[in-house]
Amino acid sequence: MKLKINLLSIILFSSITAVSMLMDVSVAADLLLAETSQTEQVVISEDEAAVIAAKATSGKVISSETSGVEGVTVYRFRVLMNDGQVRIVQVKATTGEIL
Repeated sequence: MKLKINLLSIILFSSITAVSMLMDVSVAADLLLAETSQTEQVVISEDEAAVIAAKATSGKVISSETSGVEGVTVYRFRVLMNDGQVRIVQVKATTGEIL
């Protein structure tokens, strides 16, 4: 009788553990899906964004970097202006909008 109770306890514990692990995996998958859906799709390439920045400022792009803030990809350009000054121009990768 004692053996049956221990065996039943082991089976019950194993079942609860398995369900708990499945729930953890499910929660992790839901979080990953939510994070992915909040990330905007890149539509404008870095080269296209550089052209946008150069045209908007009538300058020459001298360097660039890509960053992402809160799921939004932004291209950041250093642009050499005609008067010799350097201006920072940020272009949103999803729309080409200058920020």
